Amino acid sequence: INAAMSIHTSWPDKKTNYESRYKSKIIDNFNANQPYVVLNIETTGLSPLVDDIIQIAIYESENNHIVRYLPLVKKSTNTGYETNHISDEELSEKTALTQEEVDKAIEQFDLANKPVVIYTGKNYFDRTFLEVYFLENNLSGLEKIHFFNAKSLVEALWNDGLYPYECKDKDTVAQWMGINTDKAHTAPKNCIIEKEIIDRKSTRLNSSH
Repeated sequence: INAAMSIHTSWPDKKTNYESRYKSKIIDNFNANQPYVVLNIETTGLSPLVDDIIQIAIYESENNHIVRYLPLVKKSTNTGYETNHISDEELSEKTALTQEEVDKAIEQFDLANKPVVIYTGKNYFDRTFLEVYFLENNLSGLEKIHFFNAKSLVEALWNDGLYPYECKDKDTVAQWMGINTDKAHTAPKNCIIEKEIIDRKSTRLNSSH
């Protein structure tokens, strides 16, 4: 918590005077035909300074994925319940992420060598929350991670005239592609949807050239 208290931000702007301390990297190029993993988080709200990460999911395939619930620390209740439907009871007695768990995930998913895909706006929501969380909890490992924002693939579809809507949020894109988004607002479900969006976007881009 002490680390977060020193942060000053005009969230959800992309830049903060805290960004120079971020450890992870952002990449602009992505090949969906190469191995990658999808990461998604659920939170109690929009600000990493006053809100908690309460669920993290990493997904590569049906046979290789993890879901981790985290405890309420900054909030006494999940104020994001209407979106993610994660109850306070599900979070009770949960513990903070440990360095051992981080190291195991990096090894399990080969995160030092595979891009970590998120679907986000310019503020890089998931990345920003994780950077703050890692600093608050004295965790290392993000320096090995390279994030790719899959929303840029939708921008490519838009630029090529293949996507018809100005709105490019994940739910709108998924519905346009015919992807089932029922109960989508949990981290593991979002990961599966985002991976399907990526695969379908890549197919549409390849077929257009």
